[in-house]
Amino acid sequence: MPTSEQLKSLETRRQVMLERLKSGMVVDTVTPFLRDSAKRIREVLQVGDLTTYGRARQERLLGDIVEIMLSSTGELTRDLRASMLAIAVSEARFEEQALTTIGVDFEPVVPAASQIRAAVLAAPLSVRGPDGGRLLDPWLKNWSRFQVQQIEGAIRRGFAEGVTNQQMIQQVIGTVSRNYADGEFARIQRAASALVRTGVQHVAMEARAETLQANGVERYEWLSTLDDRTSDQCQALDGQQFEMGKGPLPPIHPNCRSSITAVLPPEFDFLREDATRASQDGPVPANQTYYEWLKTQPQGFQDQALGDSWGKVFRDGGVSSDQFAKLRLGKDFKPITLVDLERINPVIFERAGL
Repeated sequence: MPTSEQLKSLETRRQVMLERLKSGMVVDTVTPFLRDSAKRIREVLQVGDLTTYGRARQERLLGDIVEIMLSSTGELTRDLRASMLAIAVSEARFEEQALTTIGVDFEPVVPAASQIRAAVLAAPLSVRGPDGGRLLDPWLKNWSRFQVQQIEGAIRRGFAEGVTNQQMIQQVIGTVSRNYADGEFARIQRAASALVRTGVQHVAMEARAETLQANGVERYEWLSTLDDRTSDQCQALDGQQFEMGKGPLPPIHPNCRSSITAVLPPEFDFLREDATRASQDGPVPANQTYYEWLKTQPQGFQDQALGDSWGKVFRDGGVSSDQFAKLRLGKDFKPITLVDLERINPVIFERAGL
């Protein structure tokens, strides 16, 4: 069943706005929290001469800093949770509005806000790795706890090494000469940015899927952003269709920017004209997959996006879009290696001269 290209275009444009929203949340919510925490911890570390502290005094200072971090990260994750749930409700309403474009005889419904929030909180994250399968609330709490542990560990190491106040501040906060990019707080900033971008994508896609299911949509299509930052997994999943509730949903990895769109019955296929989707090179046809788009790019870009060896398979292996997608991913949607490729399909491996 073909997908409505007009609907696909709307979903892609919405994803661009979501990326802007994520960036705004990092700047307006995350950065102020971390800046305030760093300031308070600096003030604590500037009091007295750390090299003269005994064990009891070290533990009291460490307790003060842990309390600051617990308060800060706890408040931050509570704010982010509230924002993410609000975004989920907004995305469900957007999906309902987008579905109104498919025909005058179709009147879509939007699930109640309470139903959307419950669905989002009950849905495990699809990301691969240690956070895969976590629910939203435990995921946020685990992130907060881990950041506190990292700061606590850095300060304990500093005490064990007998560092000065200034050295401790540099290890935790960073140095002016490096624009504070070399301290523990820079790592926390990066981790918090990934938390926001991954979490927002999770709640948005779960809310959209819940709305699609409420409107009887049986299948969905994976949409990937078309640029050189597109991950191996998303490159291969782009354009693939899945039965609702049985396929992967974005985010499939941290910072994932992929989205989904409904696969509609043939009677809605009249909505095809002038639809486009986003790419780094400007608008491209909405029905163009990542594979087809990459075919139009220079060899150097192909090798940059895929790696030299996979780029050669892409150009010289004589594989179709469907074959290439299957070769790129294993059963659990993880990228496979060229060793795997040689074992799975030695003919393609030989065609590419590898």
